[in-house]
Amino acid sequence: MKTYKLSFSRQAIKDLKQITPKDADRIITWLEANIDGCEEPRAHGKNLVGVANGWRYKVGKYRILTHIYDDEIVIDVFRIGKRGDVYKK
Repeated sequence: MKTYKLSFSRQAIKDLKQITPKDADRIITWLEANIDGCEEPRAHGKNLVGVANGWRYKVGKYRILTHIYDDEIVIDVFRIGKRGDVYKK
């Protein structure tokens, strides 16, 4: 069985630093518990329309935008932000 590895883009790390520490910890904890090392990352989120390999996850008022690469077994987090802002950037 293959398990997916989580990675973060520079932009995603920058986004996390702009979020309150409490919310950033909550997001990281959720990602580690539900996505990192999982066998089926699509079970927790929804397809990101208009983005190749795009998938989105909801944690509280925040959205986590990712690319899922099945051939590399990697989930790349590329944006993190509030719903009203994250899709505009």
